[in-house]
Amino acid sequence: MLKNLKENYGTFGFITTVWDYLQSYLLCCAVDDNGWSAWRNSSWFQDENSMLLDDLQLIPATNPMFKYVPKTCCYRKLDYLTRQLTDEYKNLPRCQNWQYGPPKFDNGAHNDAIYYGGCLGTIQAYIRRFSFWIALFGFSCLFFLITSTIIGCVTLCEIK
Repeated sequence: MLKNLKENYGTFGFITTVWDYLQSYLLCCAVDDNGWSAWRNSSWFQDENSMLLDDLQLIPATNPMFKYVPKTCCYRKLDYLTRQLTDEYKNLPRCQNWQYGPPKFDNGAHNDAIYYGGCLGTIQAYIRRFSFWIALFGFSCLFFLITSTIIGCVTLCEIK
C-alpha cells in the first residue's frame, strides 16, 4: 500500500482516484496513523512542488503554493442540514502547508485541518467491525447452496 502511494499516486489516474476516494470517504491520510510524511517521498510530491520551468528543482517550502499532502487528506466542511460532507475544505492552506506542525513536521502543534488517522488502520477497523456479518452472510449462502443441491438430488432420485 505504501509503495503504491509513493510510486503511483498522481501518475496513474485510476490509482489516484482510488486513493482520493479512500482518503475522502474514510477520513484518513496516507497509509499509517500520522503518516503524512510518506507523501514527501512520493512522485506526487515531486510533481506538485516542482518549479514551473525546472522540474528538478522544488519551489521553496515557504511558498504558500507548496503542498505537503493532497487535498483529500484535509477535513471537509459538514452541511449541518443534511449531515453530509461538502466539497468545501475546512482550511486547505493550513492542511497542506502549516508552519507550526503537521504536515510540515512530524510533531508540533495540533493541526485540526488534517486527518491524523491512516487509511490502513481505518480499513482494518471497518473489516473487524463487519467481519461477523460478512462471515454470517457467506455461511448462509453456503448453507443455502448445499441444502438446495441436496434437495435437488433427492427430488431427481425420486423422479427416476
